[in-house]
Amino acid sequence: MSRKAAGVRIARARAEVGDEPRSGGRPVRAPELATGRLAAAGEVGDAAEDGEIVVQTRVLSPGTGRDVGQLLRRRLCSGGCGGESGGDQRDEVHGGERSSGHGGPPARTLGRSRGAGHPEFAGSPFAGVRSPRLPPSPRRSPALVAVASLALLGARSVSGAETARGGPPRLAHLETSHGLSHNSVYALHQDRRGWLWIGTVDGLDRFDGHEFRVERPRAGDAASPSSPVVRALAEDCDGSLWVATEAGLDHRSPGGAWRRHRPAGRAAVVHSVAVTDDCSVWSGGQGGLFRFDRAADRFLAVVPGRPGRADSVRALAPDPGRGALWAIAFDAAGLSTEIWQISTADARAERWALDPAWSTTWAAIVDPEGRLWLDPAAPVRFEPEHRRARRDGGPATPPVRAALRARDGALWFGTTDGAFVRRGDRVEALRPERERPTWLHNYVRSVLEDRDGSIWLGTYGGLYRHDPFRQPFELLGTAEGAEAPAAAPVSALAPGPGGAVWIASFGAGLRLFDLDRGLALGIERARPGVSGALPDDVVWCLLPDPDGGLWAGLESGLARREPDGRWSRQPLEGGAVESERVSTLARGPDATLWIGTEHGLHRLRPGAASAERVALPGGDRARVDSLLAESDHLRIGADGHRLVRIDAVTGTVTSRDLVSGGERSVSEGIWQILPAPPLGTWLATGYGLWLLGPDDEPRAHFTTANGLPGSVVYSAAPDGGAPDRLWLGTNRGLARCELAGERLACRGFDAADGLAEREFNRGAVLAAPDGRLLFGGLDGVTRFDPRRIRTRMTAPPVVAVGARFWGSEGFRQVDGEGLATLEVPAGSGAFAIEYAALLFSNPRRASYRYRLEGFDRDWVEAGHRREARYTRIPPGTYRFRVVAANEDGVWGTAGFTLPVRVLPAWWQRRPVQAAGLLAAVALLVGLHRLRMARAIEIERMRWRLAGDLHDELSTELASIAVAADLLAGRAGEGSAASDRLREIRDTALRAVDSVRDVVWSLSPDHDHGGALVERLRAECARLLAGLEVDFDARAVHPGVDVPMTARRAATLVFKEAAHNVVRHSGAGRARVTLAVDPATLELTLADDGRGFDAGRPAGGVGLA
Repeated sequence: MSRKAAGVRIARARAEVGDEPRSGGRPVRAPELATGRLAAAGEVGDAAEDGEIVVQTRVLSPGTGRDVGQLLRRRLCSGGCGGESGGDQRDEVHGGERSSGHGGPPARTLGRSRGAGHPEFAGSPFAGVRSPRLPPSPRRSPALVAVASLALLGARSVSGAETARGGPPRLAHLETSHGLSHNSVYALHQDRRGWLWIGTVDGLDRFDGHEFRVERPRAGDAASPSSPVVRALAEDCDGSLWVATEAGLDHRSPGGAWRRHRPAGRAAVVHSVAVTDDCSVWSGGQGGLFRFDRAADRFLAVVPGRPGRADSVRALAPDPGRGALWAIAFDAAGLSTEIWQISTADARAERWALDPAWSTTWAAIVDPEGRLWLDPAAPVRFEPEHRRARRDGGPATPPVRAALRARDGALWFGTTDGAFVRRGDRVEALRPERERPTWLHNYVRSVLEDRDGSIWLGTYGGLYRHDPFRQPFELLGTAEGAEAPAAAPVSALAPGPGGAVWIASFGAGLRLFDLDRGLALGIERARPGVSGALPDDVVWCLLPDPDGGLWAGLESGLARREPDGRWSRQPLEGGAVESERVSTLARGPDATLWIGTEHGLHRLRPGAASAERVALPGGDRARVDSLLAESDHLRIGADGHRLVRIDAVTGTVTSRDLVSGGERSVSEGIWQILPAPPLGTWLATGYGLWLLGPDDEPRAHFTTANGLPGSVVYSAAPDGGAPDRLWLGTNRGLARCELAGERLACRGFDAADGLAEREFNRGAVLAAPDGRLLFGGLDGVTRFDPRRIRTRMTAPPVVAVGARFWGSEGFRQVDGEGLATLEVPAGSGAFAIEYAALLFSNPRRASYRYRLEGFDRDWVEAGHRREARYTRIPPGTYRFRVVAANEDGVWGTAGFTLPVRVLPAWWQRRPVQAAGLLAAVALLVGLHRLRMARAIEIERMRWRLAGDLHDELSTELASIAVAADLLAGRAGEGSAASDRLREIRDTALRAVDSVRDVVWSLSPDHDHGGALVERLRAECARLLAGLEVDFDARAVHPGVDVPMTARRAATLVFKEAAHNVVRHSGAGRARVTLAVDPATLELTLADDGRGFDAGRPAGGVGLA
């Protein structure tokens, strides 16, 4: 039957299990997919142009048989009302009972429309369409198929909202806004190097944890992907990637070279690709099943397709260790009808008729026992006598689209409504998005387990990652209402009765929360005018009383809750019941209550009606932020920077400033004082973490520079009771710290670790009796068990993402995959290498250190930086090495190595340098030879000059002297002529002596120290004949070279000095010392005469 409403024809149908549709329309029967009894058949009239169809399903409760009759309305947009990633789709449930998170997902109706754009339409899925516009369906039909999907019987659903217990694990989500090429993810694979490959409807993405790099077809380039739509991925034994696309099967080498194959001999859809134990590559798709023949370099048909028969292959499932391959085949109508078992040895195939319950199944998996699974309910049961593959009953699941066998033996199934995992006899459901009511994000097309054990889910709404080992942080939510455990922001925590916890907040009063049952037992709120109610909703601190009462520091004073639940105000100074803010409380060993307020310290003695003010150094109005009462003293955090100590016995008060005035900040405050005997005392402050010695002397101060995630430490708790291990609540998440000597090693935790809390609050920390810790913050209470915090002991692999370099041709960038050697062109010698640790669990926390061997002397600590830059590197061959550490500080040793070759410029090339060296040697040899020739020529000239002077000039001068002497004798004694002639004689003789000196100096035979010694010794005997002379030439090596000029100068200086000694000193003794080395010549003449005033100006010339 049908009707018109607002121009839309709507078909309604009702049926029960086993009934045929009782209507005159076109009947459509849906597979039984619900727990218990499900009515899922009906008739559908023609849809209106806007595609709105309403289907009435009758669902019978499995427990009571009661009809919970839900009318589920879905609007399907056939192209004009959606975004790029798919049309809009909304579910509306009218009447009946909508299923909650604790009872499984609600009954659903999956629609399907005819048309080539359907994501799983038989023939050519997604042909010519880049993004899905309609929800995928397993069956081609003009009618709408109603499918009601309930949770698995006996399965524990993890998709419901569990506010009190923190809810199910949230999955990390990546989509196009993060760089993914498209939100429709069809295939996933992690290669042996660690790269994550993602096949979408718009390309093949390579992901390193930080960024996506996509490869798409290039027009006219056969060495590129054949189609942007990637349906399946597999890696062969050579490390090559096989990519199943809409147009065939592509081969991608480890270096990034593409080669296209068409197993069916034409452009046809390849749905699945698999690699078996014998390294064979199998292709399943339109046209049948094919196997790659490496010798022939082409695919050969194993089970060829026949028109109209179940010969097109939808899914492949290798059976490791058993030499078999399973294949799901479908017919021309798009329904899975057969399953094949193929022997990988001889390619023989056995056919089994498939149970109609699996007609919409697109994946299969083999468990460790060799059993075949097509859904998580039960393994396939084979009936050899009928050649049928039967389903053994059990609860139904939504149609399976992907399957995975994890390393721990668990079986994962991706379905049209989330993922299911089977571990032994237990099945759990996991929906990527609990908060988005759209099918896009929960339609799982692909499943992958990475090396770290994380599970990746590819959906129509992007990529999701589920980390089973995610740190066990649990947020006790902050929503208003009786079931909510806390109202943000949380200001204080205190133990309550029966193992419960009191949770205080700024503005929402108090809540008593049962940790074991996950329930809020009660809420205490301020009710003006009501006697016995909480006086103020702004609660700053809590302190339980031994008698079962509870003290609360309020914005407007101090209040006490009696064991019977009634509240009353406690007067402070002067009996005023409403007073200043009470920010901290402590109880002394004598039951004295210490009260810290914004304007001072108060003390309430047992039995006293009101508190009294206690004087503090610096004035009575000091702000008190924290208190610690111990057996013999009270310690007080005051004014944000002072630690005050009051001795309980003597009453002595001491004060110590932790931070000077110039270093104080607006966030100053001593928020918690934590004793840590025998180590000392920890202080959580607004300017880091302090460690004090036993006498309160500051021992160490730690800040973000020392590894703290945040500069403000609000709260602290010991880790396992060890004084040197702490958990800290900071303004930037949690931190686990350990003191090693004088170094504080901290591991921060944030949203990437599953921590939902952004910032924690002052002193809001509590250790539960079961060992778990509770930290209060802006978003509620974070609870976790420190003993369950897992440390990843495996370092991540490191890969080269890319490289950049500069040269004469300008800037160039190369991809790191397949980069065997980085060659830097001649020029500046500048380059940069980008690397990444394939740490998908927490990529931001990876730490690096690198080294360019042959240039860097030691490792360069890069922190979280993923790039190394070098400039002015000399030409040569180097090795670049980089290692990484995971978020827990576990360092790898192998890392990544990349040879680097900096090419030389033409003048730096070896042949050119060799030629230049030879030319330089030749030049030097030539210069040396020229110099030697010049030296020889000079030496010859000196010989000639010496000979000429000796043979000619000396002889002539001697002749003059002899002639003058003869003439003087003839002239007669005493005559003027005789005197003049004798002067000529003497002058000639002196000239002869001078010429002899010159000849001695010119002679090359005398260019050594021995000749100089002998010459000076002779001159000394001649000139100083009347004196006692001590001549010392021990510092002269006979073979040392003494140039001509130096010998000449030394001889003249000695003669002048000797003449002065004889003429002017009146000395009787003289000492001559000569020292010669290759660089200097030193001559000393000393006597015992009268001497002279060295400061007196000398007259005359020479050595005066």
